[in-house]
Amino acid sequence: MTSVSDRTINLPIWRVKFFEDLKRSVQLEGKKVLEIGCGDGAIAKLVARQTNPQFVYGIDPYSYAIYPIYEEEKLMCLNLNADNLLFPNSYFDVIFSHNVFEHILDLPQAWQEIKRVLKPGGIFYTHFAPLWTHAYGHHYYDETDESFSCIIPPYGHLYMKPEQINQLLKANTTLREERKKAIRFIFGDVCNKMFPSEYRKVFLSNDDFKIEEYLEIKQHHHNRPIPQEVLEKYPYVPKEDFEISGITVKGVKLYHTQPDSESLKEIYRFYAYYTESQNKKVLRRLSIKIKSIFSG
Repeated sequence: MTSVSDRTINLPIWRVKFFEDLKRSVQLEGKKVLEIGCGDGAIAKLVARQTNPQFVYGIDPYSYAIYPIYEEEKLMCLNLNADNLLFPNSYFDVIFSHNVFEHILDLPQAWQEIKRVLKPGGIFYTHFAPLWTHAYGHHYYDETDESFSCIIPPYGHLYMKPEQINQLLKANTTLREERKKAIRFIFGDVCNKMFPSEYRKVFLSNDDFKIEEYLEIKQHHHNRPIPQEVLEKYPYVPKEDFEISGITVKGVKLYHTQPDSESLKEIYRFYAYYTESQNKKVLRRLSIKIKSIFSG
């Protein structure tokens, strides 16, 4: 059995704060828990070790984050996409996520999957930032820098052309790979580029889900004047939407969205996904784990 090295002490303060908020907002003890976009597994590990859940899954599509799979006594992290959760219907008591939803490309589909695998009465909790429409929505900045200083000007990703940003990066960094990374973040598919109104449509238009908390957060000390170029390019977007840095959502699933008879099909898909790895050691562990987990 593999294990994750202890990163608790070295966690950035914003990840620790989310974990503390999660513990205050959601009952985790004795629950089956899923983290969407677990990254290196640090927060999932804290939940597994410090809140006494029944079991914790973490999923992330990037193999370099949790390659190829790791597990502990109450924790298992898998390489999966949020829009195709290979778990049975109505399986989890709690699903949470931190700074991930602005990256999920097909968020409406992922949201349907989250509701499918959440039990009636189950809790969903997330906070994600910065939104694409915020001053630093491009995500290309130093997370350790409280001032959010950046080569790219505030809101520059919303109105500057690729060649403009490339020239700006060339003038300020000699690292070609860093320039390529910045261009990929801004003009590639790292962010879903959704606007606040689109998030409202996803989360606030649900007959099968009760939203208990929906907060659009403005971090004024990070805000910068909105350039006229942005307002002219997006005249249909309310000015105040460009000031929203992040969103917090908490809600409860009201009832079954699909019959439980689909569960066997989901288990098969879950197992079939890993047969492609042709890693016999992993498959043996998964076979045992699947039998024990899905029988309960």
